[in-house]
Amino acid sequence: MHILVIDSSLLNSRTLAILFESFACSVTVASGIEEAVNVVRSEAVDAVIVGNGFAAYSGTELRAAIKSVRPELCIAMISDTDYTEDPGTAVDFYLRPTHFYTDLCRRNPVFRL
Repeated sequence: MHILVIDSSLLNSRTLAILFESFACSVTVASGIEEAVNVVRSEAVDAVIVGNGFAAYSGTELRAAIKSVRPELCIAMISDTDYTEDPGTAVDFYLRPTHFYTDLCRRNPVFRL
């Protein structure tokens, strides 16, 4: 599984990357919308994980840019927000901090546990 992690904070990006790498995922990190779109165009990305801070300020623009390149690509965010709550326009769904990997596998049609 190849994950693209995007956040404007390198510390946050690397923290998220380490979480997914611990489940044998390959991870690419991007710090902005243009960089993320370039990664989606050039690499076989299976899912995009957006940092909370980035989603709050640039999530809608990021989603539009990525979906214009690959409409089927799932965009998620690890959040302690109610798991059943509507994620709005920035992401397709939330991942619980305690079950982020299994949530991703269950919610993303590309993956199977």
